[in-house]
Amino acid sequence: CAETCEARMLAHFGEAQRTLKLATMGKQTSNRAIVAAIYILCGVSIASEACKSTFIALPSAILGAKVEFLTEDSATAYCKRQGFSKAGSVRTSTLNILGLSMDAVRMSTAELVTPRSTKVIVAVECLKPGQTACTADSSGNIGSGNRGKRNFGTNNVGDDNIGNRNTGSSNWGDNNKGTSNRCFDKVGDRKVVNDCKLTEFRERAFNVIVPSPPPKKSSPPPAPLKRPPPPLKRFPPPPVPLPPPLKRFPPPPARKSPPPPRVSPPPSPKQSFPPPKRSPPSPRQSPTSPKRSPPPPRQLPPPPKKSPPPPRHSPSPPKQTLPPPRQILPPPRQFPPPPRQFPPPPRQFPPPPRQFPPPPRQFPP
Repeated sequence: CAETCEARMLAHFGEAQRTLKLATMGKQTSNRAIVAAIYILCGVSIASEACKSTFIALPSAILGAKVEFLTEDSATAYCKRQGFSKAGSVRTSTLNILGLSMDAVRMSTAELVTPRSTKVIVAVECLKPGQTACTADSSGNIGSGNRGKRNFGTNNVGDDNIGNRNTGSSNWGDNNKGTSNRCFDKVGDRKVVNDCKLTEFRERAFNVIVPSPPPKKSSPPPAPLKRPPPPLKRFPPPPVPLPPPLKRFPPPPARKSPPPPRVSPPPSPKQSFPPPKRSPPSPRQSPTSPKRSPPPPRQLPPPPKKSPPPPRHSPSPPKQTLPPPRQILPPPRQFPPPPRQFPPPPRQFPPPPRQFPPPPRQFPP
């Protein structure tokens, strides 16, 4: 391939030189010839700088203990994992068509995808910073060093090969010789669906690191608080005058039991005095016998007054208690009672009979 490309470049360069020589032989210079020469030289320079991409066939990854294919949306992530900046062209197929006992993994989330209709990457073009993706040539080949038609990759000989250094037709992978192989270093034609060893994939795969969950957004730090003003100087409050102590009164005296009722002595028998000697009545006046008035009614002592019950103790200040009322005793009885004076009774006619003989009349000597 290198020799063929070099021969083509030399041929284009020689043609450009001849065009310029013919254009400058005469006194007049043809603008058309100069433009054609410039186009030829530009085409040579573009051809010399095209198709420097890297093509990777049947990329795989190890997830846990198994090796898996990559989903079609993992192309750029895979190229970055291999040290490139981005992905270019991609060739895909399904798990069912590949026919291997492998599933697929999505690199962005480390998710395992098992449906057989899942599209996976068969080959991917990885680009370095500043590179552009390769375009197809006149035979439909994308890549470099391909001889044949519709090849995708590098140095393939034959038709419809995807990968690198395949010889034959419809081979997917690297270094296959035969027809319709989906493997690495396979020689012969594919006869069964699954005739490739998984150890070949494991040797070329890389471990998938399960991404950790995104950290929670921490709340923004609180805005710095304004410095508070200095505290006011506080003076101690003035002393509160204590209330005067409550005047405590002596406890009320014990309730005296009422005195036993005074038993009045039995009435003494009335002393009878002899009637006074009366002078003989004058002829005008008749002696009257004085009548004694009945004795005054006996006064009983009043019943003793009950003293009020002692006050109940409460948290309120004690009430002022009044001294117990003085017991007024009746005056002592006088024996015998003084004779009551009554107006003289009306004169009785005739006078009562005389009880004693009149004294003898005394005559002067």
